[in-house]
Amino acid sequence: MKKFKVAFTKAANSETFAKIAKRKFFQIDVRTGAAADRRAAQVEAITAKTFWAVKDQIGKKVLPASELGLPDPSAFDKWWPPQGYKAIKGL
Repeated sequence: MKKFKVAFTKAANSETFAKIAKRKFFQIDVRTGAAADRRAAQVEAITAKTFWAVKDQIGKKVLPASELGLPDPSAFDKWWPPQGYKAIKGL
């Protein structure tokens, strides 16, 4: 796992990746392990709130964040880490 983490971090911080990200208007935010898990959950909470806010425009059933097991983004810091969370060791 450590080799994967090193290779991933090196690739994500490479000049080639930076050029691709810039062309696609992506922001590079390299995180691994628990920090990556936390950020992914935070983005999911924001996405759930956004989808709920525009649910009438989506055309499909949209569940509120609470039904997805996610907090409102304003309560994220109190919620994280969720009950039972364990980071994968070595990542």
